Amino acid sequence: SRESAGKRYKYILYDGKVPPDRNLYCNRFLDIYNDSIRKYHPDKLTLLNVQKMDECAQGLAGGIERDFRAFTRSAKRCAKSEPGPARTRRILWKCNVRRINPGKEMADEGIQGSQDGSFIEIEVEGNGFLYLMVRCIVTALVEVGKGKTSPKYVVAKTENLGLEFDPASAYRPALPI
Repeated sequence: SRESAGKRYKYILYDGKVPPDRNLYCNRFLDIYNDSIRKYHPDKLTLLNVQKMDECAQGLAGGIERDFRAFTRSAKRCAKSEPGPARTRRILWKCNVRRINPGKEMADEGIQGSQDGSFIEIEVEGNGFLYLMVRCIVTALVEVGKGKTSPKYVVAKTENLGLEFDPASAYRPALPI
C-alpha cells in the first residue's frame, strides 16, 4: 500500500532578489541565482511562477504510471530500451510546489526567515525514483517557473517516448542541496 512503500523528497529553492545569508542557509536549499547575476544582470531576476510550476507538478503526479526516462542521468542507457520499459516507469502519488515562509515552516530545522519570503518547497512522493530523478524534475519545474517551457511540454516528456527518444533532450539534474 501507499502508506507502507515508497519514498518522499523535499527540495527547497530560493529565488529572492536579495542574496541569502550563506552562513545560516549553507547546503539547505538551492539558490537559483548567483551573486554575479544579482550584481551585473538584475534585470534577469524574476520570481518563479509557482502556480505554473505546481500545475506542471500536478500533471506529473496523480498516481498514474509514467515513463520518466527523460528525468534521469541514465537517459542515454535507457534510450536503447524497449518503449516504456518497466525500469524507467514510476508512479508519483504527490508532487507539490508552494512558496513557504521559512521563519514559520522551518524554524524547527534551524532555518531563519527571509526578508522577501522567496523560498519554494517542492515535495515529491512516489513508489520509487530513478537516478537523480527528483533533481531532474526540479530542473524542469524551474524552467516552467521561468517561462522557458510549458507544463504540458514537461508532462508530455513522460508519455509515449518510444524508440525516437533522444537522450540529449533529457533534463539535467539540479544542483544538490
